Amino acid sequence: MPKSAPPRDDFKRDVIETLYRQVSGVCSNPDCMVVTTGPVLTLAPEKSSNIGVAAHITAAAKGGPRYDPAMSSAERKSASNGIWVCHNPALKAKNEVRRKGRA
Repeated sequence: MPKSAPPRDDFKRDVIETLYRQVSGVCSNPDCMVVTTGPVLTLAPEKSSNIGVAAHITAAAKGGPRYDPAMSSAERKSASNGIWVCHNPALKAKNEVRRKGRA
């Protein structure tokens, strides 16, 4: 039987919205700074697209990158442990950690 993943301290909806609003939906990576929301003009003009994500600064689960066992669950889920980035920097950082073999 496969081993189940450790429980994650995911952000609640209000924290995600706070992180988004704090930066007006702009990626927080200083090398990126792309606006993460906008219209989908060619496919559906009445809709919008969002390429942003609320990312944890320290990992949301034991075994994740930058996990801090001294943090409480509430601290891991809080806006002070989050940053708003577009998917590209978030995935790049995650993949870089994996590539270098850091946990």
